[in-house]
Amino acid sequence: MGSVPSDTLSLSEDTGIAIPEPTQTLHQILIHSARQHPEKTALVSCHQPRSLLPSQGFAKNTESRDYLRWSYAHLEKASGLLASYFIQSGVGKGDAVVVITYSCAEWALCFWAAARLGCPFVPINPAIVARANEIQHVLSALGRIGALVVNDDSIVKLLSGHAPAEIRKSSTNLILGGVGMIGWTAFEDTLSTPGLSGPPMAKQSMDDTVLIVLTSGTTALPKGCPHTNKTVASMCARHKIMYSLDETRVSCNHMPLFHLAGVMESLWAWAHGGTVVYPNHSFDARATLDAIDREKCTDMCLVPSMLRAMIDHPALSSGNTKSLGLIKLAANDVLGSDARACSEILQARLVTNCFGMTETSGMTEIFAWKDGICKDFEPFPVGRMAAGAKARICTPGSRTLVERGVIGELHQGGMTVTDRYIGGGEDDSSFYTDPAGSWHISGDRAVMSQTGEISVLGRYKDIINRAGENISPSVMERVLNAIQGVNSSQVVGVPDEVAGEVPVAVIKLNKDSMTPKNVFYDRILKELGVIFSLDKVLYLKELGAEDWPTTATGKVRKVDVRRMVIKHLRHESQSSTRMAARESTEAALTRIWARFSGVPEQQISSTMSLEGMVDSVTIMRFRSQVKKELGKTFSLEELNQNPTIAKQAVILDRQQENLSRGNEASSQPVREGPPQLSDIVHSRGKQDVFDEIRRDTENQLQTIGLSWDEDVEEVLPMYDYVVAWRVITGSISFRIVFKCFNTTTEQLRSAMETVLPRHGMLRTILVYSASAGFSWAMIRSSKHWFDLSIVDGGNLKNPEDLLSIDMRSPELNNSKPLPLFYIKLYFVEATQSAGFVVYGDYSTFDAHSVLSLFVEDLRDVLENQTATLAPRPQYSLFANAYYNYRTSIPAQLMVDYHTSRFAGLSNRPPAFWPKETFQSVNAPPERSADQLLLEGNIAPGLTGLTKHIPIDMRNNVYLKMHKIPHSVAIKAAIAIYNTQQTGHPYAFFSNLQMCRSYPFLPSEITSRLPDIMDMPGATLEGSFEEIHLPPSEPLCTFLPRLHAQQNELTAHAQYPSLRMLELVDPADREFMTQASRRQAINYNPVVKQDEDAKVQNMQFAGSANLSIIWWCGMVDAETVQIRVTWCDEVFGMGDAERAVEGFERNLKWIVEGGNWERGVGECGI
Repeated sequence: MGSVPSDTLSLSEDTGIAIPEPTQTLHQILIHSARQHPEKTALVSCHQPRSLLPSQGFAKNTESRDYLRWSYAHLEKASGLLASYFIQSGVGKGDAVVVITYSCAEWALCFWAAARLGCPFVPINPAIVARANEIQHVLSALGRIGALVVNDDSIVKLLSGHAPAEIRKSSTNLILGGVGMIGWTAFEDTLSTPGLSGPPMAKQSMDDTVLIVLTSGTTALPKGCPHTNKTVASMCARHKIMYSLDETRVSCNHMPLFHLAGVMESLWAWAHGGTVVYPNHSFDARATLDAIDREKCTDMCLVPSMLRAMIDHPALSSGNTKSLGLIKLAANDVLGSDARACSEILQARLVTNCFGMTETSGMTEIFAWKDGICKDFEPFPVGRMAAGAKARICTPGSRTLVERGVIGELHQGGMTVTDRYIGGGEDDSSFYTDPAGSWHISGDRAVMSQTGEISVLGRYKDIINRAGENISPSVMERVLNAIQGVNSSQVVGVPDEVAGEVPVAVIKLNKDSMTPKNVFYDRILKELGVIFSLDKVLYLKELGAEDWPTTATGKVRKVDVRRMVIKHLRHESQSSTRMAARESTEAALTRIWARFSGVPEQQISSTMSLEGMVDSVTIMRFRSQVKKELGKTFSLEELNQNPTIAKQAVILDRQQENLSRGNEASSQPVREGPPQLSDIVHSRGKQDVFDEIRRDTENQLQTIGLSWDEDVEEVLPMYDYVVAWRVITGSISFRIVFKCFNTTTEQLRSAMETVLPRHGMLRTILVYSASAGFSWAMIRSSKHWFDLSIVDGGNLKNPEDLLSIDMRSPELNNSKPLPLFYIKLYFVEATQSAGFVVYGDYSTFDAHSVLSLFVEDLRDVLENQTATLAPRPQYSLFANAYYNYRTSIPAQLMVDYHTSRFAGLSNRPPAFWPKETFQSVNAPPERSADQLLLEGNIAPGLTGLTKHIPIDMRNNVYLKMHKIPHSVAIKAAIAIYNTQQTGHPYAFFSNLQMCRSYPFLPSEITSRLPDIMDMPGATLEGSFEEIHLPPSEPLCTFLPRLHAQQNELTAHAQYPSLRMLELVDPADREFMTQASRRQAINYNPVVKQDEDAKVQNMQFAGSANLSIIWWCGMVDAETVQIRVTWCDEVFGMGDAERAVEGFERNLKWIVEGGNWERGVGECGI
């Protein structure tokens, strides 16, 4: 292996043995072989007649085969004549020779001719011609086209319709296998054109582009990877060193010739005087087995699906594959059983696993089987660095090396790496050059072992985030592909309202295979565990397809598979709901449990305990699906106490009457006229208080043309937390931006007018009365109200313009008496679709209420105009319960807990950070500071600073052992940063939590109430938190102590804070108030958005009247997201950047090991 300095051996960087700087061009390499071995067979095409192109005076095919065999002399002469024809037709050096064919001898002639002329050779997958946007993009991006060669007239017809301008700019257009058409010449006529002779070789440099192979990932338009004489010659030199290639080798090349592997399998043989065999026009297991037997092939490249098709084929038993000396497995999902099958079944003496990309060629190799010794890895690494290759594994989005054993993003370097794309737009950012050479950032998740083996774990963009757990589809696909009868599989993530995303497997079976679905569920659970449990298994045929949708280079388009799955599941969900109406409760529950557990229905009995079969996320998803299909629900406590289907069915059946009453209570109000004395709980039955509330509400309404009698639906008491911490009344504090797809502003407005009647808290204004305090007045849905709360903002050019809309409108600076939830609609010209911006007061909603419930309803209406939306629970159930029971014994116990925590707080050192609060800045008296910032363009503190930090907390032994959740490690990092800023061993925060439970009520009552998770409105609570960090306390005792403290706070999160503030000593109250105003922590999981959804959130900006807020969450199990927002009058961008950097440094110190016995005061030293 190459040399790596000893002091960097712990880092994920490695280099293969050096190869000499190449000096021969591609054409010189080919000509050298032709001159050295003129009579040796260069090409065998088993599916083409031996008489192909017979009239050119070549030596006759004397071998007793009925298919094509050409010598090197034949291939050189014929390609020279074709090059001469190209010149006569106007093709010049640098013009692209585009070949849209399958594997055939004509492809080889074009390859050799293009090399002779110094023309870039561009092989293209015939399948993409049917996709107009792709073929147009490719041909347009190539620039000058000298020759266009196609397989047959069907391709001509498609090209004529999809890319007529590109056809016209080609100097010559050729068609294989038949007579010419208008504008097209039959290929076989070209070599008999009068006056042809072998043209002189074009003068070329090593930096000239000679090969352009398309790549497109799995989502974007195809883009070309331009390879030069230097990169191609380096690939040849590498292969010779790795496999000792010479003229005795016979390569069975069934790889697609529009893929770099197919091109290079031909070239590697020709470069060393070997023979290339094309078994068929495309891969066919029988044709490959026959070719190996008849031609005594020695070398072959395989991907696992090809291997499985070959070893399952009946022709294998009658054939002979003993000639195989080398099989190169080329994939990142190779199994030990694959390598063993190559050796034991196909009888290859040497089996390797290689990995590379179109941008880089094969960069790694591992000898999987040599001389009967198997390198028994599961899954197989892709190997160590090949000759002349380099690799790094870096923190995603950076060039910072990670340590060996740590997952990161794979960077590949060396002389075979191209340096740009053709037609790639901005994608060139994945290439860079540094003193070590040229590099390509692959986008692959990878890990390097201590001995240098690299394992590729799948694409970053394909990762499935199931409730914060990072699930790699490629890991699951390896397991599924190893099951007998499977040709190939794809695992995709589909949206789920509880887990964010869940994995669905799509299986393509071998012909005649009947593998049942329960085998796939069972194998995944057995080998990978419950976190990886499949939500669904589908056969590819169930999606109406015989084969995978592919890109221009034959890669499976996962994004298209995902769309197919989502469409299928939506249809299936509608069928399930109809089925549920006809089933017994037990049958429906059995069917739903079978779906989520992966256990076949016939194996689930009504008395079987489901405990231990599923995790908490699956239980939540089950509960959500039951509600969706049956219109009934469980509490989590009921599920835990009743783990069998029989008991669960009894609960639901008994619930029917109560549920009906609950639905009546939760549906939209039917009261005639405005609220009366008995309807407004905080009037306390006093007529004078009621009259005061009514009078203050009417005063607000009159200014906007509304009245008490006609327009007021409810008047609800504002609960303690939003009153206690409301420094300035009426402040519009949040601004949320959404973009839509395939939606007009008229459709969007209509959808909102359908949805808003279900979301009463989004139809409110703020009212203050001296006797009753703050109230929300909920306004009835009406045209007048919708005109006030939904306004047309006009047109914008691009969706990004939504992020920077000027908010100078004076009415937005004061929400009284305007709506507390105010919407502006925009038409975006670039997408020909709508977008909208919400301005909301934080007292009326929480993140779940808007980003989940409101957006979910809006999507349902936009995607199905005739959708009937089930009623949502009224917020009055929560608000009135809070007010009525805030003096109960359970509430008093909560107050006692918090007041005891604050006793003597003022004796602590004033370790406040940041030093200032926004209340201390000079702002106009009629406005809050955050309103001042919202006026005009958004200040940076409102949108905030976000960073993704790669850090693997899932595999941390200490966190696992002590069951320390990610949120506690994150809070610890923030607390330590506070002490580093103040020099005191204390950190003070507001701890923000969404409390989705009915306050101060026993479970016997709450279990009868509608599910509060479906209730629109605010449930946010904030608890003051003091964290003591003695510098000498070891991390190993600090984290469990902090975890226990967090559990206590969570158990007491819902409490009447106004009552607590009355009882706390004034000095302690002032201390707590000053500390709480400075910073807060809000921990929430980061959920991926469905990229196919019609409504997508783009931005959440705002201020909650605090100097800084830490918004924390896990993108997946290996990535923390930290976002800080701040008051620009107190904090600056530089301060925020330092805070995020300090947080990251502290978190890594906590998580990445070696510090468990060290004092927390040593962090950062």
